[in-house]
Amino acid sequence: MINQNPFFVLGIYITASEREIQKQITKTTRFAEIGKQISFDTDFPFIGELKRDKESISLASSAIEQPLSRLLNSLFWFWNANHIDAAAFDNLSKDNTDKAIEIWEKVVKDGDVSPRNLSCLFNLKSLCIVKSLKDNSLDTKLFIKGILLAGKFFNHSELNSYTKKVVGDHVNVSCQELEIKYITSIYNLVKPFFKKKNGITIDDFLSAFATFSKKSREHISTKFTGEPIKKIEDQIDTTSELREQNPIEAISFGEALHKNTKSQLASLSKILGKEDLKYQMLANKLANELLQCGIDYFNYIREEDQAEDEDGKKVLKLCKLAKKMVAGFESQTNARIDESQQIISDWLND
Repeated sequence: MINQNPFFVLGIYITASEREIQKQITKTTRFAEIGKQISFDTDFPFIGELKRDKESISLASSAIEQPLSRLLNSLFWFWNANHIDAAAFDNLSKDNTDKAIEIWEKVVKDGDVSPRNLSCLFNLKSLCIVKSLKDNSLDTKLFIKGILLAGKFFNHSELNSYTKKVVGDHVNVSCQELEIKYITSIYNLVKPFFKKKNGITIDDFLSAFATFSKKSREHISTKFTGEPIKKIEDQIDTTSELREQNPIEAISFGEALHKNTKSQLASLSKILGKEDLKYQMLANKLANELLQCGIDYFNYIREEDQAEDEDGKKVLKLCKLAKKMVAGFESQTNARIDESQQIISDWLND
């Protein structure tokens, strides 16, 4: 998507006409066939070594043949639309990336640009993201900056105008669909850097999409929530089966369930937010199982006439843990916990 981007391989900007594209394909292919190197103004040194042979040229040609593929690849390259861009590109060709950033930043500022300066926002976004991925490491600060700007670009009123400049009327894709396709590509690019020393944390990665639409943020969050949700649900089901089979050990099962799911639930809380319905349903399901472990244990030891003060205190502790997990205004779970705590407290007092 970056160092073998088809626009990079062919030495063109993203708004090149069909005629210009075919001309570049022919020119680069001829040079490759005789084993000669050819360079273009877009061969920016900071990106790194470029492989421009017959195979890469053929792949590049195929990658921008279909409108949707061309549009998606364009989002990782550059757009030369005005004199500001030209000045920045002149610095990029001399490997003065910091100066290019400075030029675009003066125009872009917080990302709310006018239609005529949309290309500056687009280019600054691309430069930050490309520059953040280098030497098997990820510059988190630069990456987040680029993604935040990308969100501003996707939500700009002139986005449809941009797509027409790149592919004309040959593609029917909504802003939402394009945003999600872009996010998926970014996720695949950054995936190797999660939880690495020179990488990025999941929390930082997700925070970078704050400027994207709600639906897109939900889409990317599912990449990190599916597995932990399933693990918690599996542990709830296992605990439920064990509790029913052996109620005398239910208090231990409940404590183990809390210990094994506490960090996973906390992580989901950060990713989804405590207002998320999916999170609330899971947290309340977990709280209910913890409570039921306490109830089953308490009922069993009372029936067997084995109950002691210490047992009641253990059950109360489990009830408190369940109470902390309840999310939202789930009155039914809260009411059950309150009622159980009252019964056990009265029993202890007696």
